[in-house]
Amino acid sequence: EAAAGRVIIPVVYVNSRNFAREFRNVEVTAHNMRSDIFQEGVITALDVIMSLGDQRKISYNLKWYESMGSADIVKDYWVEKIDSDRAFGGCGYVYEEGSLKYRRFTGNHIHLPTGSRTINSPEYVEFFWICL
Repeated sequence: EAAAGRVIIPVVYVNSRNFAREFRNVEVTAHNMRSDIFQEGVITALDVIMSLGDQRKISYNLKWYESMGSADIVKDYWVEKIDSDRAFGGCGYVYEEGSLKYRRFTGNHIHLPTGSRTINSPEYVEFFWICL
């Protein structure tokens, strides 16, 4: 309500393989990438990366996965590249969002693709590099 209906995330972290960046007060707009499962205007975690790209704060590439590893059915977009760091092998980007109280594997990190995770007004969103 304080943002007049806009979704503004106080802080977005991108902790990549070769760099770390922090963005403040990021306005996120819907890109409707998953119109097959959501109504128009629903904001997802994927929209965070796409909005940063729209604002020319980062460059990125997305990749659609039908399956991934032992997960037979994935059918969603994944962030494959942010700026110069591109996923390879078992290494790439994961994310989490929510209350800062539950940051970094203490409650906010769930295994749901970015295009399927709806967001409302989290305190933060973080994309970070991990190798499995």
